[in-house]
Amino acid sequence: MKRQLLLSIDDDPAIRKLVGGLAERAGFDWIEAGDPGTIDQALDRQPDVIVLDLTMPGMDGNEVLWALKQRSSRAAIIISSGFVDVCVQTAVLYAVKAGLNYAGRLDKPYAPGELLALFANIGLCHGNRENQHVQP
Repeated sequence: MKRQLLLSIDDDPAIRKLVGGLAERAGFDWIEAGDPGTIDQALDRQPDVIVLDLTMPGMDGNEVLWALKQRSSRAAIIISSGFVDVCVQTAVLYAVKAGLNYAGRLDKPYAPGELLALFANIGLCHGNRENQHVQP
């Protein structure tokens, strides 16, 4: 069985690696992106799950949501942000109205268990398997 691919999008490399490590624990292969060029390349890989930071220089999370709509993406989208609730609510509303597969939100800072619990709640955990980090 083919493992699902998770894309970690954040301008902070430490956050991308944290999400990737948790993705491995949950049974995913994973890729990461932190700038417009790598985000576009990573989206070309058609990930199954995306953990998306809303605030990034160059291409913010709302622009990524728009790009996902243009691609008719079916990826489960988890929105992550340290911003005030209204910013996140606006992004969630856009994702839902755009027909995207909004799967939940994470408010920064978050504990690793919160992301793992979100994976489990939306049926995305596949148990511990030997996974890999795939370069985009």
